Amino acid sequence: MPPFAFGAEWAEWFYRPLVKLVIACPCALVISTPVTIMASLAASARQGVAVKGGVFIEQPAQVKALAFDKTRTLTRGKPVLVGVVPLDDHTAEELLERAVALEARSGHPLARAVNDYAAARGITVRPADDV
Repeated sequence: MPPFAFGAEWAEWFYRPLVKLVIACPCALVISTPVTIMASLAASARQGVAVKGGVFIEQPAQVKALAFDKTRTLTRGKPVLVGVVPLDDHTAEELLERAVALEARSGHPLARAVNDYAAARGITVRPADDV
C-alpha cells in the first residue's frame, strides 16, 4: 500500500488514480449525461408520465421549494373543471345548473372553475337575492 510504503497522504494516493481515470476515459463521462437523460425519459414513460425533453429532467435541480395543497397535490392555483359525470337519471346540464346556483356568489377557485365550465356551455344561473 503506497501510503504505508512511501509515507504519502491517503488523499493524494486516492486523487491521482481518479485524475488518470478521467484523463484516460473522457468518452465515458461525456456519454453518461445523454444516457442518463434518456433512461430518465424512458422510466418516466413507463410510469405514464410524458416529459417533453431532457431539459425538463434537469430543471428540478434548480428548484428551491415546493408547495403542496392539503391533498398533497401540486397545482397551478387555477383549477379547471374538465367534465361532469351524471349518475342515475340526472343530466349534466341539471347538475351544472345546481352547482352554479350554489357557487354563483363564491370567489373560491373551485367555484370559479365550476362557473367557467358552465358558462362555456351556456348555463348561467342568476344568484338568488338576499332575503
